[in-house]
This record gives sequence, structure tokens and C-alpha cells, in this order.
Amino acid sequence: MKYDVKKWTLLFCGILCMALLVSCVPDSNVDEKAAKAMAEGFLKSYTPIKQESPAMSGEGKAFLADLTGDDFPEAVILYDDFHTSGAMVFDREGKELARFAASSFYNNANVTFSIYEDMAGKVLATRASCPSGTADGRLAVTEYFISFTADEAKVQEMFYIANETTGENEYFVSPQSSRKITRDEYLEAVDKILENSELLETIELKKEDKPIDLLKEKELETYIVECMKQAV
Repeated sequence: MKYDVKKWTLLFCGILCMALLVSCVPDSNVDEKAAKAMAEGFLKSYTPIKQESPAMSGEGKAFLADLTGDDFPEAVILYDDFHTSGAMVFDREGKELARFAASSFYNNANVTFSIYEDMAGKVLATRASCPSGTADGRLAVTEYFISFTADEAKVQEMFYIANETTGENEYFVSPQSSRKITRDEYLEAVDKILENSELLETIELKKEDKPIDLLKEKELETYIVECMKQAV
């Protein structure tokens, strides 16, 4: 059986050209300009915080999630804040949308975020726990619920003191208030925040994940780009 060398050579060249063309097509999920803006926006907000607290490690972690419903992910960036993690959310223009706290990515097995959605938009939920300063070693726990719309982000806080030994927690109106409420009243307030919402996904930042050097803008920018590549 004779092979048409010219025919097979042309076919091979055609396949190779198609492969090269496909490899050159930019990933629609990746926007390097947005990644750069997010990294710059974070450093603009974070630098004054680090200058005021030079003992902070300067390390952090991050993830991407579409929180505003515009089909493009926002960057949620965590930074070491001693007993907790500070957290900020940035849009594709590098604008800071929200600032809150989360559990320390050093002291916990993982830091968990939940994303809910209702008719009004999406809600990002997490909690920050740290020693309460009492002799019995109880924990001060703040639960954060950040509601996003196309125009704004609203941060709501719920607070309680957790006694992991007895399981008897003390619930308060807010972190700024000393007025106590019952457990049922606390849960009712949480239900009202998440009323008619559906849990979309849960994101975990694991303790063993290598932190980012937040003081190196290019490292943060590269990390955000890699997150974009992994996005579905």
C-alpha cells in the first residue's frame, strides 16, 4: 500500500497550525488588566494598615468569586491581622467594595466562606473568632454577612461569646453592644439576613495553602491571574 506523502504532510501541517492557533487564543476568563487593578487597589488600602502595624507578617491568601452578579469575579483578599484575618473585596477596576474580618489563616485548619443568593443579589458569609480575653479561654466570635448589589456592598455583623467546654454561648445584639439576646433571637436575626436565599457554594482556604507575599504587587497579580485561569 502506497502512502501519499504530500497529502499526509499537508494534513499534518494543517493539524499543527490549528493547534498553534488554539494555543494562541486568549483565555476568556483571564483579564490581566483587571488582575493588575485588583492588586494595585489592595496595596493602596493595605499599605497604611501595614505601616501602622509593622509586626504583621505581610502575608495573605485570596480567592475569586462573582459577588456582584456581573459575570466577572471579584477578588477577596485576606491579610494577617494577628488573631484574625483582615479581609477586603475588590472589583475589576480595583475599587474596594467591602472590608471585614475572617478567622486567622494561621490558627485555623481552614477559613470558610459561604456564598448565598436571593432576589436582591449575593451574600458572602464568614466568621472571625479570637480569644475573648477571659480566664476561662472563651472565644469571641463575629459572624459577617456582606450583601452585594450592582451598586454597593453592605456589611452586617452578628456577635457571640463561645464556651467550647460547656457549649453555653452568650449572644449579643452586635459586637459594639453589651445587650444580650437569646439564642433563638440570634438565629432569627441570622435567618432574616439570609431570608429567601439559597446557598450557592462554600469556599475553604486551607491552612496548608502557601500564603502570598502581599507586599509584592506582582506576586499578588500573578496569583489572581492563576485564579482566573482556574475559574470555570
